[in-house]
Amino acid sequence: MNELIFFFHISAILFSVYIFSRFGKVGLTAIFVLQLIFANLFILKQAVLFGLTVTTTDCYTIGSFITLNLLRERFGKEAANKSILIGLFSILFLPLMSFFLLAYTPAIEGASMSNLYTNLLAPSSRIFFVSVLCMTAFQKLDTLIFAKLRKKVGFQSSMLIALLITQFLDTLCFTYGALAGVLQNLPSIVIFSYLIKVITIVIMTPATKLLTRKIA
Repeated sequence: MNELIFFFHISAILFSVYIFSRFGKVGLTAIFVLQLIFANLFILKQAVLFGLTVTTTDCYTIGSFITLNLLRERFGKEAANKSILIGLFSILFLPLMSFFLLAYTPAIEGASMSNLYTNLLAPSSRIFFVSVLCMTAFQKLDTLIFAKLRKKVGFQSSMLIALLITQFLDTLCFTYGALAGVLQNLPSIVIFSYLIKVITIVIMTPATKLLTRKIA
């Protein structure tokens, strides 16, 4: 059942990227930022996919990188770099506003809802900030690799290679930076997480051919 949801999840993200792309650079930047927020807000949600226990937010991560490459392809390097900065400040805005929300003393009638917000918005700061650091760094690396490859090969091939490289490094960075001392058997976590990312990349990348044709 989870695998079926996984495929529908990917399809929904790709369809959303297409819809937002109809609004041009602003639309692509908006869906890029939303995916970054979702990837970090829901990062502690885990599920079993293909027999592997992994986070359910990899679709958002891969989707954000694909959106970034679409921005780079259509609107150039400057647009991609600005989107990375906007995304970074948007993600950092989330814990800042969460701090103020959780700082209020809740009314007695709303105590149960306040507890729900606390559980959702007060995850480990270490996990959150390592995730943000890794994602931002490898987004920048992805645009550099993509730009280099784009001079020699097609859009899809450039994006596929760039994603496979940066997502492996991102998985290593996040696993050892955020989960060391929290979980055991980190090499297995790296392998399992990366396998799910590879599956996601292989599924999502071919669809970008349609996206690039539609937004051209």
